[in-house]
Amino acid sequence: MTFTATFWLEDPLRDGVKQTIADLKNAGARTLILSSDHEATVLKTIKELGLNEFQEEKSLEGKKFRQIMQAHFDEDSLKFINKESETWFKQTIYTRSYSMHRCTPMDKLIYTTAMRLSGSCIAYVGDSPSDASALSAANVGFSMKQSGCAMTDYHAHITILDDNFSSVKNAAIWGRQIFDNARKFI
Repeated sequence: MTFTATFWLEDPLRDGVKQTIADLKNAGARTLILSSDHEATVLKTIKELGLNEFQEEKSLEGKKFRQIMQAHFDEDSLKFINKESETWFKQTIYTRSYSMHRCTPMDKLIYTTAMRLSGSCIAYVGDSPSDASALSAANVGFSMKQSGCAMTDYHAHITILDDNFSSVKNAAIWGRQIFDNARKFI
């Protein structure tokens, strides 16, 4: 047996993503990563994006998240079991703002729904079929047209045509302006 080679594939951060996330942070938005990737990949991305100062430098495994949530969240109705469970979620998962690795589509859906039920306004950005249900559950779901698939385009509220992450920031700015203007009017 002869060892020939070792190689890996890396999807580098796109231009402007780090700055956009910093701008969103300055505007009061929290950025979390929900990924099916390995923990090391998620932690590396957290570090590259500068999210480690915003949250603990650790990631919660999807399987562990589901085990924790079973006692507090009904997967069939997508609701907290009781008010105490919602309070528990706000005091633990919600305040710690964990990113997740090795998560399934159901993990993403539960996380997004639980965050939304806890009072957060969720903008979810996705490009794979595993993001479809979470895109639908978010207040605003963004799909990436060029790198994404037809399923995410269908489930998203907004499709980003240029796959530029700064478009999410622009949408947030416009959305806040529209909301503020509507509130002034009413």
